[in-house]
Amino acid sequence: MFNGLLEEEEDIIGNDDEMLDYKVECIEYVGTALIIGKEAIDQRRDDAVLDIGNDLRWTQEKHILKPFIKHLNMLFNCINQAGHECSKYVALLKQGVVIAAFIMNEQAFDDRQNSPIVAKFLEISEHTIAIELAKRFQDYKTLIRLACALPDIERKAKIEEYKEFFSSGDFCNMLYEYYLENGYMRDLLEVKEPEANLFFATQTNVGWMRDLENGDFAKACHTLKTLSRKSNDDVILKRRLLSFAKLSALCEDEVDENFLEGVKRDLNLIKLQQKLDPNLEMKFDSPDPVSKIRSCTAEEIIRANLSDTSCNIDRCFE
Repeated sequence: MFNGLLEEEEDIIGNDDEMLDYKVECIEYVGTALIIGKEAIDQRRDDAVLDIGNDLRWTQEKHILKPFIKHLNMLFNCINQAGHECSKYVALLKQGVVIAAFIMNEQAFDDRQNSPIVAKFLEISEHTIAIELAKRFQDYKTLIRLACALPDIERKAKIEEYKEFFSSGDFCNMLYEYYLENGYMRDLLEVKEPEANLFFATQTNVGWMRDLENGDFAKACHTLKTLSRKSNDDVILKRRLLSFAKLSALCEDEVDENFLEGVKRDLNLIKLQQKLDPNLEMKFDSPDPVSKIRSCTAEEIIRANLSDTSCNIDRCFE
């Protein structure tokens, strides 16, 4: 039934010869029909004896939600054309909220993140409705993105408000991921909740920063050494990681001399590679991004020096 109704609606909305007022009436009529169907579903569920709990409901199937989503898109397009001054604006907006809530209530948690439905309300400047829907249906990613667009003090206050409101590990993890992906590293390192420690434990590439913050230099230096071994395709990154590993090792109360010697050997190997490529030093110091340069093995450096007729063997021991 819904699919047939939507086909008729699409034909009317897509007809350039139809007046906008008639299209608005059509949108309102179809919206009313969808809401009646939605209310009938709700009533049957209220009357049901058997509680299916978290089992998948038939209305959660994407092909069932498709007509509702399609209608909502047409509703927003119609609102954009008619404008806020349209006499039916409030009525259409109310219908949009009811249908949006129905769809989001049926969607899986992951499908509600960065919700295009919430985005539609933002596009027509209905920010309060958008935020209420995002809070009600746990669209954490949208809320985090909007909060991080605020001035610094307001941003931090809003994030704390959401942490308290949701009291959810999922919210915290998505917040930490957003911080990591969008350059809020200082904010991420300042977070002291237990969830942050768990997050850093799964993020090897930045976990060492947390270890340094916590004064765990032994753990940090070993993590950095491990990361340097995985960075053979980028000698510049490898040198930076080894340099941090060396500094971290020197910060320990009892310096592990064997570990330190191993780091120094790796750094010396990179110095020998620099002697083969004088331009490499400039790339190390460049503030601009440079293309990756693979780090050479000891064997490759020896072969390169042996094949260079102008090579002075003494330079390898400088």
